[in-house]
Amino acid sequence: MKKKWGLGIFVVVAFAVVEVYLLLTAPEIGEKSTYTVVNNSSKASLKLVELSQKEKNITIEYTYTGESELGYGAYHQFEIWQEDGWYRLMPKNKNLCYPDIAYIVSNKAPQQKTYGWAGLGRLPKGRYRFVQEVWEEFDKEGVGREYVLAVEFKIE
Repeated sequence: MKKKWGLGIFVVVAFAVVEVYLLLTAPEIGEKSTYTVVNNSSKASLKLVELSQKEKNITIEYTYTGESELGYGAYHQFEIWQEDGWYRLMPKNKNLCYPDIAYIVSNKAPQQKTYGWAGLGRLPKGRYRFVQEVWEEFDKEGVGREYVLAVEFKIE
């Protein structure tokens, strides 16, 4: 009888330890996303090239077919789908900063970039998206445009 109780207590404690670990390593979910994503742009798009759950990163391809150039910065965001919309995932490091740098995509060649999510914590199964603010340089009429692109992926 003591062996059954001992085994039962061990199972309960082990389960509790796993639950605490999952809770502590899960990403912090921030406020609801305010981005209006434009994924139907005829000039610019993001495409998921590779998803590596083991390495905790994704590779994104930026494509631009407009007259000028497409620009984007180092800042990006990962979001999770909840019942009522997209929510921002908050980095574990609250002092995280991004360098003030611009990457340029010409209409001649797509560009790939790899982004990691290890700083967010362990992503549980679910639906996610990578969000990037972009801008088109001024065209010959002097018009520039800023908008947001996103690409969705699943963790299974």
